[in-house]
Amino acid sequence: MYDTILNESFVWAFKYLSFPIVALCFYVYLCKVPEYHRKAGRVTGFLWASIITAMLILISGGYVMGLNAMVGEQQQVQLIGEIVELDTYESTKSGMSYYVYIQTTHASEPTKLDVSKKHFESLKVGDYFSEPWSKGSFGLMYKRR
Repeated sequence: MYDTILNESFVWAFKYLSFPIVALCFYVYLCKVPEYHRKAGRVTGFLWASIITAMLILISGGYVMGLNAMVGEQQQVQLIGEIVELDTYESTKSGMSYYVYIQTTHASEPTKLDVSKKHFESLKVGDYFSEPWSKGSFGLMYKRR
């Protein structure tokens, strides 16, 4: 698992992988399975291709973060700033999530970090935050838990 900047990998995946995934899914639907295209009809076939496309885009964020951390050059960076907010979110499916908002000198808005419970409990609002993080091959920051 990784501590990450919240949703950074999903934003990256949506930004850079949406068009290729859409193109691939509809290419397969229109050109590689024409018999299904004829049997299902235009609306049903288009709906299924759209659903599969959306699912692939949504799950690609996790794969992006894994590849970011495992493939290519990894650069060590120091994440420095002041803790301006601590937040939790409880979900019935995934349990409790822990968020730390860091105001860095190079960003106008706080950076929202998704961290472990142990890490979260050791922090306080107003504390100076300085930790080594890694910047992976896609430029996404993470820290191994």
